[in-house]
Amino acid sequence: MKYISFDAIKKKKAVSAESILLFGFLIIIFVGSILLFLPFANTFPSMHPKYYLDCLFTAVSCVCVTGLSTITPALDFTPFGQAVMLLLIQVGGLGFMTIAVLLSRIIRRKITPKEQLIAAQAYGLASNENVRGLITRIVLRTLAIEGIGALLLMTRMWVYAESLGQAIWMSVFHSVSAFCNAGFDLFTFENGSLTGIFDDYLVLSVLMLLIIVGGIGFVIWDDLGGYFKGRRQKLSVYSKFILIASGILILTGALLTLILEWNNPQTLGKMNTIEKCFNALFHSVTLRTAGFASVPNVALNDSTKLMSCIYMFIGGASGSTAGGIKVGTVGIILFSVFASAVGKKTLVIGKRTISWQVVQRATALFFIGVFIVFAFTGLISLIENKPVVDLLYEVVSAFATVGLSAGLTPSLSVVTKILVMMLMYFGRVGVLTITTSLAGNGAVKESGIRYPETSFYIG
Repeated sequence: MKYISFDAIKKKKAVSAESILLFGFLIIIFVGSILLFLPFANTFPSMHPKYYLDCLFTAVSCVCVTGLSTITPALDFTPFGQAVMLLLIQVGGLGFMTIAVLLSRIIRRKITPKEQLIAAQAYGLASNENVRGLITRIVLRTLAIEGIGALLLMTRMWVYAESLGQAIWMSVFHSVSAFCNAGFDLFTFENGSLTGIFDDYLVLSVLMLLIIVGGIGFVIWDDLGGYFKGRRQKLSVYSKFILIASGILILTGALLTLILEWNNPQTLGKMNTIEKCFNALFHSVTLRTAGFASVPNVALNDSTKLMSCIYMFIGGASGSTAGGIKVGTVGIILFSVFASAVGKKTLVIGKRTISWQVVQRATALFFIGVFIVFAFTGLISLIENKPVVDLLYEVVSAFATVGLSAGLTPSLSVVTKILVMMLMYFGRVGVLTITTSLAGNGAVKESGIRYPETSFYIG
């Protein structure tokens, strides 16, 4: 098949790839909310519109793999409703275009160049060459990893389940939820999430591994797979950078959590030394947009919440199930700041030159994210009479599709819940489309007109 460039496809298409991504997720959210609102999907006392808002909020949170919730899935949804949630989480984690391309391959339908373009853009690829093979590998590896995770969890879930069937279901649900960085759980502990099993090292360890693997990015998997199979002599500069940066973020996040919460009697203060270190590590890992909590987030010190906001805002790797503005974005900005400070005219990482267009796009994405977070925090603070730190924590968690909450979500007003849904949707889909649009616009030819330079004072 002759290779077709992105530009050639874009000239032919009537609807942009970004629009298809935006509306595709909206359709899935709407269908999911209707399914969750069906009488046999939930245990709500009536079909009152306020309960549909809960279903819509849940559908948005699932598809955007966030984890914020106005309800308790284990109590408010039947096994059918929970299965709908699981499907929405899986589709949201992989991306609906991944599912569409996979189904096309299964039924032997020819995948159009436009579909390849959209799928490639969803993973931040520079071209649509061999995207079908990549997607097949992504899906197979995802199912394999989630399956292994479920088997490992099953060795302990029987302790918390009432039957073997429930233990199997809980193992599968939590494995998919962790890998997709969704953060939904089927427990009913008083303080929410996983606070009742803070000392279950096996379950929390498996969940941490699934979160990390899901958050490093599908493209890096492919790079690692080729490296270990001998097809590549070394990893790409991008893969090395993301792996090292992710390790640094996890370790520093754990250390800061440990220091800030060591004597807090409502969080780490009640634990022994090993439990403190382990749960600080779990909190740091889950900040990578997973949303599980082994300690009550509502009881965290304000300093810990502010620190957590920074790590949540950064998020995981591009083309992964994680959210945030991404590790690569922040890395590029930091390296460019250092390069400018020492007077370098080129940005070099790992003996490879990085285009200044990439720096410009990263900077734009960063400041758009900052603006959205502060704008929504200010707006919601006018509606809700809550501490600003807690509101900021909620906003960053929604925008970065993390799912951690300071206990505000269920008590928020209808207007605020709608704003939070907008944040989750934009955090999962909007940032992606902005990135793609900026990448596409970078290739647009500039006008031939050149204006004279002028002095512009800064600092």
